[in-house]
Amino acid sequence: MPASPNVPFTAPVFTKDDFARDGLPEFNNFATALSQRINYLSGNSGPIKLNNSIDLNGNSVTNAQTPLTPGGVITLDYAQQQFGAAAIKPQIEALGKTVLQTTRRLSDQIQRENYSSFLNSVLNTAPTGNTATLSATTVGSSVDVAVSAGMLQHLDGSQIPFASRTDALPLPTLYTITSLSRVGGVVTATLGSAFGGSVGELIQVTGNIAAEWQGNFIVGSPIAGNVIVYAQSGANDSESGGVLSLVTAYYYTISKGQNKLGLVTVNGADTWSNRVHGSFDQTTIVAVVILTGVGIDPLNSAAGASIPVSGASIPVIRRL
Repeated sequence: MPASPNVPFTAPVFTKDDFARDGLPEFNNFATALSQRINYLSGNSGPIKLNNSIDLNGNSVTNAQTPLTPGGVITLDYAQQQFGAAAIKPQIEALGKTVLQTTRRLSDQIQRENYSSFLNSVLNTAPTGNTATLSATTVGSSVDVAVSAGMLQHLDGSQIPFASRTDALPLPTLYTITSLSRVGGVVTATLGSAFGGSVGELIQVTGNIAAEWQGNFIVGSPIAGNVIVYAQSGANDSESGGVLSLVTAYYYTISKGQNKLGLVTVNGADTWSNRVHGSFDQTTIVAVVILTGVGIDPLNSAAGASIPVSGASIPVIRRL
């Protein structure tokens, strides 16, 4: 086999003198190289490695043998014999009426699952499927939050009781606003004291200030002492007054096999992502409490028995 079978092969140009030499060395070298190349391309020298793809121009590959290696090629006829309908028909018929017994058609009420409990442990970002109620009272720099005892309903209809829980949750820091300036959709807020939050945290602007300036926003960069920035659409304008505070989310959860509520703290916005992180390891969120510097956020705080309201960032969800 030639040393480099994939190197382009160029035929030499012979002269009369080449054939006048004893032993015809030039011609014999060419004939040897040509025969080696032919043997290589015919596979007589081992596996053929091509430098380019093969264009069959619509023709078929024939005489493919039974595959012996993971990379072996199979024909359509072989695939039909091994994996086609005729091949699996005997196995299906042997099962009789029990074939595909566990299959369920989606959106088919006749085959809808009503009794199995295999979904009970599936992650669920509630508050949902429980009878708890939520109450809160602001006392100084904290909020006394009470989640009532109740029943958690699983997907199969079974219920698990859980005990009540009461906590004194600290209020996030409240800052007075000295001035607000909006230029190009970016608000620069000057506060009465140094800001203790960080970039990416959720803040709430409220208080004695025009409604167009109030709302929830994400802290942007940079933060310089008592000056922060955040995005807000609107015409260029300025304002003074009002208060600003960070937002803290608390998730009351119940874990599989437990009847006491746990408490998960999220320093930031109440988002679907944070709810997923707050209900890991087969836990279910029973109640959500959102606090700002002025107290509990009644619109976005709820337990399983709360009635869904319009305008909430993430509404109360009912079981499927």
